[in-house]
Amino acid sequence: MFSMSNMISEIRKFDLNNEVQTVLVPVTIIMGRYDLTVPHRPTQEFFEHLQAPSKEWMWFEQSAHSPNYEELEKFTQKIIKTITY
Repeated sequence: MFSMSNMISEIRKFDLNNEVQTVLVPVTIIMGRYDLTVPHRPTQEFFEHLQAPSKEWMWFEQSAHSPNYEELEKFTQKIIKTITY
């Protein structure tokens, strides 16, 4: 039976920095300032070490884990700007 604790223990074993070091497309990381689900520090470390044609880190200051709901207008504008660039 699936449980959150099983999923979390598997996620903790996974080292994204070792698994993904280079991508061939631009990368945008969108983080909610109050996100307690995805820790900022390891995400920032991954971002700093990732090799990509371009990288952008974007904080959503009024959001937790779901900027796409919590700051819908800002999120939508960012996506539109990114895909039409």
